[in-house]
Amino acid sequence: MPPQPAEVILAQEQAVSRGTGEKEPEGGFGAGLLEGTLILTNKRLIFVTLAEAEEDLSEPTDFNPFGKLKLFYSDAEDLKSIPADPDNLIVPLISVTSVKGHRGNGAKPKLEIKWLEGRRERSTEFSQRLTGKRSRNLDDWARTMERLRKGKLSLVSLPEAPGLDTLEGQVLRVLSDSQEKGILTIGHLVEDAFKIELDPNQVKVASEKLTSAGLVKRRRDSSGENFYHKRSPLGDDDSSA
Repeated sequence: MPPQPAEVILAQEQAVSRGTGEKEPEGGFGAGLLEGTLILTNKRLIFVTLAEAEEDLSEPTDFNPFGKLKLFYSDAEDLKSIPADPDNLIVPLISVTSVKGHRGNGAKPKLEIKWLEGRRERSTEFSQRLTGKRSRNLDDWARTMERLRKGKLSLVSLPEAPGLDTLEGQVLRVLSDSQEKGILTIGHLVEDAFKIELDPNQVKVASEKLTSAGLVKRRRDSSGENFYHKRSPLGDDDSSA
């Protein structure tokens, strides 16, 4: 038999709400809303609620109008470190029977899935909290998941990531969500997460090195300011903003 591909993280979305605010149908996982990070790999959809850190940004941004951002580091970055927890949810893609994306009419983007656990079909939905000027959102994951399930999606090989003992590795870590960030926001998050002080020029140099290495994409807006987000093995199907 051919060797099985390794499991890799394809997309992440932080501050995702799970549930509808009401008790889920029989066979669901609890009642009410839970908030966590939603992770898509080439094999599973994973909802993680642990290792949460809430940061107060200096001021609201387009993608984060409330001025606060929940960050998830080790749980979302290292799949092997995700601990067992009843609020976490792991769904193998091969067990998914239906996946739909919803957006419009002023509602936040949502992802609705159904899957089999044994002979019982279960369902839940995930809502995206962080919105703003984004090219793709959580509802776009539906098409990606369908293509993964049907074996119609080829992954892109990315360069090896730098270690966390380097500024480049630290910048890449805070870019591991699906949110595009500017230099000041990246610097703030790195300083808080790694307890260091940085000059914006250091952050810019590190971000440009990651861009040159093919690990990060850069976008320049009409004002000339640069914004960065981490590249995904999904290539053109990247669900990042």
